Amino acid sequence: MLKVPAVKKSDQMDGFLPFVHSAFSDEIFINTLEDRRGRGRNDYTIELLWKALLSGVAGQVSSVEQMRRKMKEQPDLFTKIPSAFSFSRFFTFLCGFSTDIEALFFRKAHDLAPEFGCVIAVSQFDQIHFLWESESGLPLCFQMALPHETNTQVAEKLIDRLRSLSPVFSSRIKYLLGSSSYEGLIKTAWDRYKMRAIIPLSSSQISPLHPHRDALYDEQGMVYCQAAGGMRAMVFAGFEEKRNALKYRCMARHYGTECKKMATCPLRSGLRIPISLDERIFTPLPRTSYRWGQIYSLYRSQESVIAEVRSHLQLANNDMKKILFCRVASVLLLARLLYSRIKG
Repeated sequence: MLKVPAVKKSDQMDGFLPFVHSAFSDEIFINTLEDRRGRGRNDYTIELLWKALLSGVAGQVSSVEQMRRKMKEQPDLFTKIPSAFSFSRFFTFLCGFSTDIEALFFRKAHDLAPEFGCVIAVSQFDQIHFLWESESGLPLCFQMALPHETNTQVAEKLIDRLRSLSPVFSSRIKYLLGSSSYEGLIKTAWDRYKMRAIIPLSSSQISPLHPHRDALYDEQGMVYCQAAGGMRAMVFAGFEEKRNALKYRCMARHYGTECKKMATCPLRSGLRIPISLDERIFTPLPRTSYRWGQIYSLYRSQESVIAEVRSHLQLANNDMKKILFCRVASVLLLARLLYSRIKG
């Protein structure tokens, strides 16, 4: 299983930073920046400034001056040290190329795509929403929410961008994890993206049971038959994609137990419930299933993913730079994955 590893300080000095400089200063990205830079003074090349930025963010420096001091300590990597003003201008300039950094990320991640799992998650911090691969903990896309946008709208933007940037990776995704704040994604995840939403409901109130044919169901999607001696939970038997319906079986018939009403019960042959009955309650993978809980447990690692991204944002002093450094952070975390594979 792929997992973003920690990098020791000695590794950063001995091998990791040279690897990052080599692998993530690709010709397409650097040429794009050079073309937009145009004419004028060129005391420090775009490539030098980009490599310095990668080194500084990898080292989690808190200021430009600290980054310049670290560069002086690595004469084998940096023969020239740009001025603080040059870095300030470069950061502002680079804010216009956040999408190019994402494209760089997915070009380098392309070969890893077949090894990723089939579950992505959506989370947020400081009004920044992002998608991440749940098994490796690798952040994929970031988006700053606009004041009028709901969490669902921002998440849909992220998924659309992921699908356009990496069709290969997107085609593998089967499940979308999220907190109850993304409840609006439950319907669109399946209808629009054919992803099974693993998202809990925001309401925690105990609600009355709802009737459907001869069965009853609750807000969590648990289905009951009215058997002799009281209600019994019916057994989930799978999702029929062509019919967009969930199948449930009689508990007595499924487990071979006794039920005095079985001979006359209208549900003895089972029950189909179309998810269109209530797409908020009935999802292609029911919340009451063991598999749902198993996949949702992957969401527990979101705090460590957020903490990892935050640790790379110390140079960001406004929202535009936060998004920029989030995307640089995802590049560096991908670099860790690739570097760990090389080191074996």
